[in-house]
Amino acid sequence: MGKFNNSLSDAAKSLLNEQVLEQRKLNVQLEASVLSLFYMQGARVNDCNKVTESEKADELLMKLKSQLTDTNEITKQLTESANEIQTSVEASVNCVAIMASNIQRAANAILKLAADVGSIYNIVNASDSGSDILNQIDTINSLIKKTAFNAQISSQRSMETSVLAAQMVPEVVVTHVEKIHLEAVKMLGDANKNESLLSEKVANNKSNLLKALSEEKTLGGRLQHTFVNCKGHLNTYDNINKTVNFGLNVITEGKSGNMFTIAFNNVESFFYNTTKAPFNGVKDYVLFFVKDKDKSAFSIAKAQELLHATGEGKKRFTIIEMDGKNKPVSTDGKIKKVIEFDEVLDTDGETLIRGNDYVVFLMIEFTDDYKKMRNDYSDVLSAPSLAFSMKYKLNSPEARSIKVMLKQPGSTIDGVLTFEVNQISTAFTPEYRCYFLPYALDKQNRFLTESEMATFIHDLEEQNNKSISEIKKEKALSMSLLNGLDGLYELSPIPIFNSVVANKVPVSNYSVAQYKNAAPSTFITATVKIQANTTDSFGHPLIKGQTYLPVILTTSDGTDKTAKQYAISLSDPLQTKPFVIK
Repeated sequence: MGKFNNSLSDAAKSLLNEQVLEQRKLNVQLEASVLSLFYMQGARVNDCNKVTESEKADELLMKLKSQLTDTNEITKQLTESANEIQTSVEASVNCVAIMASNIQRAANAILKLAADVGSIYNIVNASDSGSDILNQIDTINSLIKKTAFNAQISSQRSMETSVLAAQMVPEVVVTHVEKIHLEAVKMLGDANKNESLLSEKVANNKSNLLKALSEEKTLGGRLQHTFVNCKGHLNTYDNINKTVNFGLNVITEGKSGNMFTIAFNNVESFFYNTTKAPFNGVKDYVLFFVKDKDKSAFSIAKAQELLHATGEGKKRFTIIEMDGKNKPVSTDGKIKKVIEFDEVLDTDGETLIRGNDYVVFLMIEFTDDYKKMRNDYSDVLSAPSLAFSMKYKLNSPEARSIKVMLKQPGSTIDGVLTFEVNQISTAFTPEYRCYFLPYALDKQNRFLTESEMATFIHDLEEQNNKSISEIKKEKALSMSLLNGLDGLYELSPIPIFNSVVANKVPVSNYSVAQYKNAAPSTFITATVKIQANTTDSFGHPLIKGQTYLPVILTTSDGTDKTAKQYAISLSDPLQTKPFVIK
């Protein structure tokens, strides 16, 4: 390459490298912002649950206080009644004692009268036996004896009554009733004290919830800005890449599969042939696959060395011929080459390894005639593309196969989650992690996620017919503009959640499914027990009456070195049915 071309190439590489480094920095910020928002949404869910629980406790306390107030009034009246009974009993005991004494006196008088009548009967019987008066006295004597007998019985019973009355101890009843009343008064006092504390707790929980909502919105705004910056920076990179690096791009179709596409702008000559058509000066386009860690050392000299080497060196590049029968078709000024991942070698002569990062260099080899016309016999090497990698994709279960069976009579667990998945052949045992995401039925409690931001940015670009980077320059997007997202777009019923977030969730906050190994490419059935110690994705215990949505992450068990060759996979939460803990 000429001195001018070398300087231009170095400038392009430097400019693109700056963009790549800045994009990596923004990606780290974006990941951190997503995780911060995720955990803040979890804190908000926890605060919301605390408010609900404290309000329920406050409602129960109000009912208890009402019952205690009624109990207190009843025990107060019982105490008053007991005191009145005690007074009445004491008066009754005195009256019974007086009555018994009076009956005893009357009985003594009757007994004395009976004795006197008996003496008179004996005198009359001795002096006037068989007379009428004797008969009358005999009748009187019989009656008085009966009366005396009854008087003795009455006297005995009155004494027993007096004894029984004296045995009545109303003080015990009064003491017990007063104790019950004091306990009721104490409980009512405790209820009033707890009401004050619980009201303060409810107020604090609501304050914490408002604070969490405010912090969540702030973090959401930061995430939106970072998201916009990433999108704008990618647009900037694309524009620079189109201008100074032939629009070189690698399309990997989600990092899985075996085919990927190299796309770049077709180079057209500034010279014209005799037919006034652009002169076709490109002989071949040559693609070099370089390990990402080695890209800074790759140069035009190394490319030409590989291109003109013999033997195995010929396999270390891919040629796109422009003057042969297999000339690629240019679509909208772009040339696209489909590459089979397992069929190419990198510049070290090694087969591309899944999970490793590579970049692509594009070398433009001009025809000899074109070089003579330009009076420049050098070829051109592009700057490296963005790094790419290819992985085998692990299968995640389809949403319709994820089912939850709640607690059955006689069961010792709260429920069982089951799902089916087609397990691919791997060198390790796949691990299926189940996350229970809080599901907000109330729209006021819903969450900001990446899909709403992407929709917002798309609509913003459509509305202005410009890229987000251009809109940022013209309108200087502010947080206030992005905060309008809340009112413009329907938020998600589940927190922000993707495979990156799922992979960062602590092991205590998800459940690992149990299953029996089966032959590759066959469906397996896996189960997750929902128990008392099962938590949601934030580490909070599952709450009865709350709604949750299960999401399954398929990943490696972390014990095999080849695990990095496989892309983790997340089930589709939008198509999965939520369930309610009972």
